[in-house]
Amino acid sequence: KPYVTVQFDDGPVPGLLAQVAEDDYCDPKFWRFEEVHHRRPGWKVLLSDGDVMFVSADWPIALAGVLVDEDGDAHQYVREDRATETAAPSTQPRVAALPAAPGAAPSAEQTTTLPVVPAATCSVAGAGATLGAQHGEAKPGAPRAS
Repeated sequence: KPYVTVQFDDGPVPGLLAQVAEDDYCDPKFWRFEEVHHRRPGWKVLLSDGDVMFVSADWPIALAGVLVDEDGDAHQYVREDRATETAAPSTQPRVAALPAAPGAAPSAEQTTTLPVVPAATCSVAGAGATLGAQHGEAKPGAPRAS
């Protein structure tokens, strides 16, 4: 049963469990998981709203339980026999707030719209080597320290 419904603060979101692949190294959430949990994720949930959530190396066996995401937040989940019906995924770009001065509320000028970039545009070899190097791994072809 690879289908799950994950509970978030704003309601349930259906998704599909999938094994982490090499091109996931391009996703900052992959490295956030490693930073928080001190290990790499083994699975991800491809959510119907277009987002992805990285989870532990263990396949969720129970029909219901808790998944811990890349930020360490716990989310209840329920396994499903098949994909649940949902509205079409949003094509609107995500909005992120830029940091404000300490204690100040962000203004409209401090909010920016981020472009939606397909995962296929990320160079796995280049990004994996760069990101891996940031996380203590040698770049391919680089001499290893003795």
